[in-house]
Amino acid sequence: MLLGEPSPALAQINGMNMAKLELKISSLKSERLPLEKKLERLEAIDPPPTERIEKAKLLITRLKTLEDLAKERLDGKAQRKALREQSGR
Repeated sequence: MLLGEPSPALAQINGMNMAKLELKISSLKSERLPLEKKLERLEAIDPPPTERIEKAKLLITRLKTLEDLAKERLDGKAQRKALREQSGR
């Protein structure tokens, strides 16, 4: 569950290795940036298309949340890897 909705992307993130997580984080950023620019353009329109603005905000929030969760997952994996290497030496 992500923001109250089922999320196949979240399940996918949980099964990724470190390299795939890094790629996923960068792809989520690249998806989010054009949406933020689109949101700025939508907010500049008079009268503002409220429904489209809300959809864009929701999607941006969802992408940012997925990105944060992927970063958190990557950090956890890096910490566990460091602990394994430290105990192995």
